[in-house]
Amino acid sequence: MTFVVLAAAVLTISETLAPRAMGLASLRPSVRVPREARPEFFASVPALVAGWSVTGLFLALTPSLVSSVLQVRSGAAGGLSLAALFLANSVGGVWSVRHTARLATLLGAVLLTLGASALAVAIADASLVVYVGGSAAAGLGVGLTFNGNLRAISAVTTVKSRSEVFSAVYVISYAAVSLPALAAGLAAPSWGLETTGYLYVGFVGALSLGAALHAGRSRAHRPMGDPMRTAGECEPRSELTRC
Repeated sequence: MTFVVLAAAVLTISETLAPRAMGLASLRPSVRVPREARPEFFASVPALVAGWSVTGLFLALTPSLVSSVLQVRSGAAGGLSLAALFLANSVGGVWSVRHTARLATLLGAVLLTLGASALAVAIADASLVVYVGGSAAAGLGVGLTFNGNLRAISAVTTVKSRSEVFSAVYVISYAAVSLPALAAGLAAPSWGLETTGYLYVGFVGALSLGAALHAGRSRAHRPMGDPMRTAGECEPRSELTRC
């Protein structure tokens, strides 16, 4: 029922661009990253892959990790970790709008790194409490980095190219949520669930750390008043100025 109401609401929204094709051709997806948007787009890829990969980890492996590695037999325990991740993800997305795009990405990448580290510790110590805490930290990181990256990418696109660039963002994101999880599922029977879990969170942690270092360097080297500051980044000149 909710989706029906939302679909009806969408039909009332006026189109801002004239359609360039009709019929089935209008449904053909267009994925393209123009030259001027590529530096920001490719800089966002590590954080995007890390965030969506950790989501894939929870959707694919967390129930088995909790029951077999953490030795917690209650089905609700795995659900608690998933709930912590996704609730924190929502909080991170809301929190990100209080920061500039670059700072949101930096904070999110740091939290993703800490979350991945906590998940590794939880697997080693078989600690559900640490696992849930790592889930919450990682979820905050996912929300912050995804929102920050979208705002940064949006700032370097035009109205005409934005949909194509965002399509590319989602191609990367959905590949990241599925392919690492698929690889982990294929590896687990041979390497064991615990080893696979270590490798998975190590992969996420390495990408997150790289994204944090890049975001930190970019923020430190960007001069105040730079006209290329990303969306949401302004230089306050008085107490009345809002970023």
